[in-house]
Amino acid sequence: LDDDFAKEASEFETLDELRSAVREQLEEAAERRAEGEFRTRVLDAVAERAQVEVPDAMVDEKVEDMLGSFERSLRAQGMEPAQYYQLAGASPEEIKDRVRPDAADTVKKELVLDAVVAAEGIEADEHEVTHQIEHLAEDSDRDPQEIAEVMRANGSYALLQEELARSRALEFLAEN
Repeated sequence: LDDDFAKEASEFETLDELRSAVREQLEEAAERRAEGEFRTRVLDAVAERAQVEVPDAMVDEKVEDMLGSFERSLRAQGMEPAQYYQLAGASPEEIKDRVRPDAADTVKKELVLDAVVAAEGIEADEHEVTHQIEHLAEDSDRDPQEIAEVMRANGSYALLQEELARSRALEFLAEN
């Protein structure tokens, strides 16, 4: 490894510059991981202490969402869900039973964040919403305005706002 290598392998002129940039990237990644872990632990602690009744209907819906997401992931990898269930020796109902505790935990955390959103008057920042839609537009080579209209029509715009408000509520909890 020398300066010639750095010039060939990167946009940097010297090996020291390359090392410095790599070190900075690794430190930033470690900081993001630590921040994410901290936020997760904050939410776990708050949810653990919260006295929230988690409605079975919401848990059932979350279980269905999780199973649907899992099945979409299988299909994206080229496997049919029925094929997976056969290989795993488990039925969809057994998988639902396995994910039910995680679904209940997720719903409880969402309800806690929703309570923080309401108590603190937190709203999704419209710039964040627009930014997220622009990312979707870039990924799909579509017009952001068109995507926003479709999202408003199918209700996913409100879901995005809800998710961003929850994210801001988690930031609030982490800071406080």
